Amino acid sequence: MAQRIVCLVLMLCSASGLGMGRVEAAWLGFRNDTEAAVVIQTGSLVGNRLVPGVPQRLLPGETSWEWVGEESRRQVRVSVGGQLGSAARGLEASVGKLDVLYAIRVRRLANGETFFALEKVWEGRRRTKPGIR
Repeated sequence: MAQRIVCLVLMLCSASGLGMGRVEAAWLGFRNDTEAAVVIQTGSLVGNRLVPGVPQRLLPGETSWEWVGEESRRQVRVSVGGQLGSAARGLEASVGKLDVLYAIRVRRLANGETFFALEKVWEGRRRTKPGIR
């Protein structure tokens, strides 16, 4: 009887090990470098359709981190205040094997028009808790 229990435990351990691979992920961060509170919303393309994430409000100087799969691209909408209607045009953030931090900044054109821009300001590995890779 004891042999059967040991065999069953070994079979379950090996079977669970076969189905689980290492999940690769990275952190995608956004820092508000503007002088106003902004709302950011990332979205992913799933089956040729944009699936929006949860909007996040960032105060001036505040940073937000999102855990995403490696080699990911995110469409990003940025607006001032609580309205996502005044979305920024064509912003895209991408993550490779390393964590990435983007700064949200306001840019002015020669004609006085202003718009949001994402600028990559850091790439590397954030510190995690011991044992988590």
